[in-house]
Amino acid sequence: MKKTLVLLACFAFAGTAAHAQSTQPVDPSTAKTETNVRANGTVRTKTIDASGAEVSTKTGRTNTGEVIHAGKEGTKKVAHKTGNVAKKGFKKTKHAVQKGSDKVADKAKDVAD
Repeated sequence: MKKTLVLLACFAFAGTAAHAQSTQPVDPSTAKTETNVRANGTVRTKTIDASGAEVSTKTGRTNTGEVIHAGKEGTKKVAHKTGNVAKKGFKKTKHAVQKGSDKVADKAKDVAD
């Protein structure tokens, strides 16, 4: 008895939920559609029907947008690595110069004495 009551309640709930959805087709003669392709590659489509309701959809990057994005990320990575190498080289050079100047200073003191 309980199972039938629960089953009946599920069907009743599913039936009302299905009828509650309004699926009115958009009339193409009165609908206005705008499509924007952004710089990051996303595509946004806006559809405004006769009643003024606005439906907006957005998709991910296009193939071109994905290539541009991958290129930007690659450039960032290369620039970061180059910056780190330059910084490391600068530190090594600075250390060598300091070491050399200390040796010269020591020699100058020895000569002066």
